[in-house]
Amino acid sequence: MTLTLREFLESIDGVFRLIVRDSDGVLNFNRSAEGFWNSFLGMLIVLPIYAWSVINYPDYMRDVMAQTDETAIVRMGGGEVFLFGVQYILSWVMFPLIMAQLTEVMGVRDRYAAYITVRNWASVVFVLMFVAVPLTLYNLGFLSIEGRESFQWLALFFQLYFLWYITVLLLEVDMIQAMGVVALDIFIIVAVALATTPRLIETT
Repeated sequence: MTLTLREFLESIDGVFRLIVRDSDGVLNFNRSAEGFWNSFLGMLIVLPIYAWSVINYPDYMRDVMAQTDETAIVRMGGGEVFLFGVQYILSWVMFPLIMAQLTEVMGVRDRYAAYITVRNWASVVFVLMFVAVPLTLYNLGFLSIEGRESFQWLALFFQLYFLWYITVLLLEVDMIQAMGVVALDIFIIVAVALATTPRLIETT
Protein backbone atom coordinates (compact mmCIF):
# COMPACT_ATOMS: atom_id res chain seq x y z
CA MET A 1 0.00 0.00 0.00
CA THR A 2 1.41 3.34 -1.09
CA LEU A 3 -0.71 6.35 -0.24
CA THR A 4 0.41 9.54 -1.93
CA LEU A 5 -0.32 13.02 -0.63
CA ARG A 6 -2.29 13.71 -3.80
CA GLU A 7 -4.53 10.67 -3.28
CA PHE A 8 -5.09 11.65 0.35
CA LEU A 9 -6.02 15.25 -0.46
CA GLU A 10 -8.26 14.27 -3.37
CA SER A 11 -10.04 11.73 -1.17
CA ILE A 12 -10.68 14.29 1.56
CA ASP A 13 -11.91 16.77 -1.06
CA GLY A 14 -14.15 14.05 -2.44
CA VAL A 15 -15.77 13.57 0.96
CA PHE A 16 -16.51 17.28 1.26
CA ARG A 17 -17.97 17.31 -2.25
CA LEU A 18 -20.25 14.45 -1.27
CA ILE A 19 -21.23 16.29 1.91
CA VAL A 20 -22.69 19.06 -0.27
CA ARG A 21 -24.35 16.34 -2.41
CA ASP A 22 -22.04 16.69 -5.38
CA SER A 23 -22.23 13.11 -6.62
CA ASP A 24 -19.25 13.67 -8.90
CA GLY A 25 -17.20 13.71 -5.72
CA VAL A 26 -16.89 9.92 -6.08
CA LEU A 27 -14.57 10.56 -9.02
CA ASN A 28 -12.00 11.95 -6.57
CA PHE A 29 -11.41 8.55 -5.01
CA ASN A 30 -9.02 5.86 -6.09
CA ARG A 31 -11.54 3.07 -6.57
CA SER A 32 -8.99 0.44 -7.54
CA ALA A 33 -7.97 -2.47 -5.30
CA GLU A 34 -4.97 -0.41 -4.20
CA GLY A 35 -7.22 2.55 -3.39
CA PHE A 36 -9.42 0.25 -1.32
CA TRP A 37 -6.51 -0.88 0.85
CA ASN A 38 -5.05 2.63 0.98
CA SER A 39 -8.29 3.89 2.51
CA PHE A 40 -7.63 1.75 5.59
CA LEU A 41 -4.50 3.82 6.21
CA GLY A 42 -6.97 6.44 7.36
CA MET A 43 -7.07 4.64 10.69
CA LEU A 44 -3.37 5.45 11.14
CA ILE A 45 -3.83 9.06 10.04
CA VAL A 46 -6.46 9.80 12.70
CA LEU A 47 -4.98 7.49 15.35
CA PRO A 48 -3.27 10.42 17.15
CA ILE A 49 -6.64 12.16 17.47
CA TYR A 50 -8.25 9.02 18.84
CA ALA A 51 -5.37 8.59 21.29
CA TRP A 52 -5.76 12.22 22.35
CA SER A 53 -9.48 11.68 22.98
CA VAL A 54 -8.75 8.56 25.07
CA ILE A 55 -6.15 10.43 27.13
CA ASN A 56 -8.64 13.24 27.75
CA TYR A 57 -11.57 10.91 28.47
CA PRO A 58 -10.88 10.51 32.23
CA ASP A 59 -10.78 14.30 32.70
CA TYR A 60 -14.03 14.65 30.79
CA MET A 61 -15.68 11.99 32.95
CA ARG A 62 -14.46 13.76 36.11
CA ASP A 63 -16.08 16.96 34.83
CA VAL A 64 -19.32 15.08 34.17
CA MET A 65 -19.32 13.43 37.59
CA ALA A 66 -18.52 16.75 39.25
CA GLN A 67 -21.98 17.94 38.18
CA THR A 68 -23.63 15.15 40.19
CA ASP A 69 -23.80 14.60 43.91
CA GLU A 70 -21.81 11.37 43.65
CA THR A 71 -18.15 11.08 44.55
CA ALA A 72 -16.30 9.06 41.93
CA ILE A 73 -12.84 7.75 41.15
CA VAL A 74 -11.91 7.76 37.48
CA ARG A 75 -9.03 5.48 36.61
CA MET A 76 -7.14 4.75 33.40
CA GLY A 77 -4.55 1.97 33.40
CA GLY A 78 -2.88 -0.27 30.88
CA GLY A 79 -5.85 -2.63 30.68
CA GLU A 80 -8.23 0.20 29.89
CA VAL A 81 -5.90 1.59 27.22
CA PHE A 82 -5.67 -1.88 25.66
CA LEU A 83 -9.46 -2.16 25.47
CA PHE A 84 -9.72 1.24 23.82
CA GLY A 85 -7.12 0.07 21.30
CA VAL A 86 -9.14 -3.05 20.52
CA GLN A 87 -12.25 -0.90 20.17
CA TYR A 88 -10.50 1.35 17.67
CA ILE A 89 -9.32 -1.52 15.47
CA LEU A 90 -12.70 -3.27 15.51
CA SER A 91 -14.50 -0.02 14.68
CA TRP A 92 -12.52 0.09 11.44
CA VAL A 93 -12.63 -3.55 10.36
CA MET A 94 -15.88 -5.13 11.59
CA PHE A 95 -18.26 -3.35 9.24
CA PRO A 96 -16.17 -3.91 6.08
CA LEU A 97 -15.79 -7.60 6.95
CA ILE A 98 -19.54 -8.07 7.40
CA MET A 99 -20.39 -5.99 4.34
CA ALA A 100 -18.08 -8.12 2.21
CA GLN A 101 -20.54 -10.97 2.78
CA LEU A 102 -23.72 -8.89 2.83
CA THR A 103 -23.05 -7.19 -0.51
CA GLU A 104 -22.70 -10.67 -2.02
CA VAL A 105 -26.17 -11.54 -0.76
CA MET A 106 -27.54 -8.19 -1.95
CA GLY A 107 -26.06 -8.69 -5.40
CA VAL A 108 -23.90 -5.56 -5.26
CA ARG A 109 -20.51 -7.14 -4.57
CA ASP A 110 -18.97 -5.29 -7.52
CA ARG A 111 -19.68 -1.96 -5.78
CA TYR A 112 -18.33 -3.02 -2.39
CA ALA A 113 -14.75 -1.74 -2.77
CA ALA A 114 -15.76 1.75 -3.89
CA TYR A 115 -18.33 1.98 -1.09
CA ILE A 116 -15.89 1.00 1.66
CA THR A 117 -13.21 3.27 0.20
CA VAL A 118 -15.50 6.30 0.42
CA ARG A 119 -16.79 5.29 3.85
CA ASN A 120 -13.25 4.94 5.22
CA TRP A 121 -12.19 8.38 4.00
CA ALA A 122 -15.46 9.81 5.34
CA SER A 123 -14.51 8.35 8.72
CA VAL A 124 -11.29 10.35 8.60
CA VAL A 125 -13.21 13.57 7.95
CA PHE A 126 -15.72 12.75 10.67
CA VAL A 127 -12.96 12.25 13.23
CA LEU A 128 -11.44 15.59 12.28
CA MET A 129 -14.79 17.40 12.37
CA PHE A 130 -16.60 15.65 15.21
CA VAL A 131 -13.81 14.53 17.54
CA ALA A 132 -10.88 16.90 17.10
CA VAL A 133 -12.90 20.11 16.83
CA PRO A 134 -15.22 19.66 19.86
CA LEU A 135 -12.39 18.21 21.95
CA THR A 136 -10.22 21.24 21.19
CA LEU A 137 -13.04 23.69 21.91
CA TYR A 138 -13.88 21.87 25.16
CA ASN A 139 -10.29 21.85 26.38
CA LEU A 140 -9.95 25.54 25.57
CA GLY A 141 -13.09 26.31 27.55
CA PHE A 142 -15.18 27.43 24.58
CA LEU A 143 -17.55 24.47 24.84
CA SER A 144 -19.40 23.32 27.95
CA ILE A 145 -20.26 19.72 28.83
CA GLU A 146 -23.80 20.33 27.61
CA GLY A 147 -22.50 21.99 24.46
CA ARG A 148 -20.18 19.09 23.76
CA GLU A 149 -23.01 16.59 24.21
CA SER A 150 -25.28 18.62 21.91
CA PHE A 151 -22.49 18.75 19.33
CA GLN A 152 -22.15 14.97 19.52
CA TRP A 153 -25.87 14.44 18.94
CA LEU A 154 -25.85 16.76 15.93
CA ALA A 155 -22.78 14.96 14.62
CA LEU A 156 -24.52 11.61 15.01
CA PHE A 157 -27.59 12.69 13.01
CA PHE A 158 -25.41 14.19 10.31
CA GLN A 159 -23.32 11.02 10.02
CA LEU A 160 -26.45 8.87 9.79
CA TYR A 161 -27.72 10.99 6.92
CA PHE A 162 -24.35 11.00 5.13
CA LEU A 163 -23.90 7.25 5.49
CA TRP A 164 -27.39 6.74 4.09
CA TYR A 165 -26.59 9.05 1.17
CA ILE A 166 -23.36 7.32 0.15
CA THR A 167 -25.00 3.91 0.58
CA VAL A 168 -27.72 4.83 -1.91
CA LEU A 169 -25.22 6.49 -4.23
CA LEU A 170 -22.44 3.91 -4.25
CA LEU A 171 -24.22 0.62 -3.67
CA GLU A 172 -27.10 1.76 -5.89
CA VAL A 173 -29.71 0.28 -3.58
CA ASP A 174 -33.12 1.68 -2.70
CA MET A 175 -33.71 3.94 0.30
CA ILE A 176 -35.07 1.17 2.52
CA GLN A 177 -32.10 -1.12 1.88
CA ALA A 178 -29.77 1.79 2.54
CA MET A 179 -31.48 2.42 5.88
CA GLY A 180 -30.94 -1.22 6.77
CA VAL A 181 -27.22 -0.99 5.93
CA VAL A 182 -26.83 2.17 8.02
CA ALA A 183 -28.73 0.53 10.90
CA LEU A 184 -26.32 -2.41 10.70
CA ASP A 185 -23.38 0.01 10.72
CA ILE A 186 -24.66 1.73 13.87
CA PHE A 187 -25.48 -1.58 15.53
CA ILE A 188 -21.90 -2.77 14.99
CA ILE A 189 -20.49 0.48 16.37
CA VAL A 190 -22.68 0.27 19.48
CA ALA A 191 -21.98 -3.45 19.98
CA VAL A 192 -18.23 -2.91 19.71
CA ALA A 193 -18.41 0.03 22.14
CA LEU A 194 -20.46 -1.94 24.68
CA ALA A 195 -18.11 -4.91 24.45
CA THR A 196 -14.84 -3.01 24.69
CA THR A 197 -15.40 0.25 26.58
CA PRO A 198 -13.71 -0.21 29.96
CA ARG A 199 -15.35 0.76 33.23
CA LEU A 200 -13.45 3.83 34.33
CA ILE A 201 -15.73 5.16 37.04
CA GLU A 202 -16.00 3.81 40.57
CA THR A 203 -18.51 5.62 42.75
CA THR A 204 -17.85 5.92 46.43
